[in-house]
Amino acid sequence: MNNITMTDERINQATGKQREFVDYIFSKMLETDNNIKVFQATFTNYSKGYYKEGRKTDKIHQETIKAKMTFEKPLNVLLDVIESPKDIAVGSRLLYTGGDKVKVKAAGILGLIPVSFSINDQMFSDTRNHRILATIDGLRRVIRDDTKAEIIGMSEINGKEVYLIKIDPKEKLDSQITHEVMGVDSQTFIVLLNEMYVNDELVSQYMVSDIRTNISLENNFFTL
Repeated sequence: MNNITMTDERINQATGKQREFVDYIFSKMLETDNNIKVFQATFTNYSKGYYKEGRKTDKIHQETIKAKMTFEKPLNVLLDVIESPKDIAVGSRLLYTGGDKVKVKAAGILGLIPVSFSINDQMFSDTRNHRILATIDGLRRVIRDDTKAEIIGMSEINGKEVYLIKIDPKEKLDSQITHEVMGVDSQTFIVLLNEMYVNDELVSQYMVSDIRTNISLENNFFTL
């Protein structure tokens, strides 16, 4: 991500009216989200914490997971795993259609028969014990009247200009998180970046790219 710049005229005009400007961006984000019925993108999730396979350890672990995600409202999610710290997970498919179960189809011969797991299974958590699926459709967690928020600058992500918003939501994914930074596309108002910090240390980062919205899907798309 490029260095933050504070010279953009829109940021300068917003000085002294931070909350009004933030509320405007939040309203545009919700408007965009309401108009999206199907969302497809490549997402990359980085985490740094003390958990490994759902169990707390005495060592810090870091991992990055990359997957192609297709999300259809109200709650159909299909993940195709591209990169994972576990080689066996690469090429697998995860399907969630609501409820408390996730279907998993492994790559290769192991995937002949999909297997169902609890959504709370350790395999679906990262090194901070965040549930991977918790980041999907997460706008309502942060866009609330009691969320502290301020514009801290602008940057560029994958060639797209973004507003950088520092937020302190009441509902955090873990109790150690002190604040978050969201990167919001200045044209589409889609969230391209969500970072979580413990003081000044980045401990979680969620990024999306190759975005396609409201595309047509086959009737049996969300099946394994």
